[in-house]
Amino acid sequence: MTDHAMYHEGMRKLQDIRETRQLADRLEQVTVRSAFTAEDKAFITSRPMLFVATADAQGRPECSYKGGLPGFVRVLDDRTLAFPDYDGNGMYRSWAMCWSIRQWPCCFWTLKCPSASA
Repeated sequence: MTDHAMYHEGMRKLQDIRETRQLADRLEQVTVRSAFTAEDKAFITSRPMLFVATADAQGRPECSYKGGLPGFVRVLDDRTLAFPDYDGNGMYRSWAMCWSIRQWPCCFWTLKCPSASA
């Protein structure tokens, strides 16, 4: 990845001021991939929800919840996800932004509740 693939100039300035650039570079190295691994695919297809984050041309962010039964998100190949487009409120804010920028992060969560002991 290039120096600016994950971090913009403002982030780099703060990393340098706080002396965390080396940590940030390591986190990028171990978390950013150009293709889904077998473990990624298994995790993604087992999740009942994801959050899609986008921003418009003016930088205004949008985060949209998408949910369904586990497996509603499919991994089509090493770089492509597919999931249903449920018309919730009809605004299409996230999808319109996805069409314009063509790259957007998804966040898949694992939610575990602690068991209550008597």
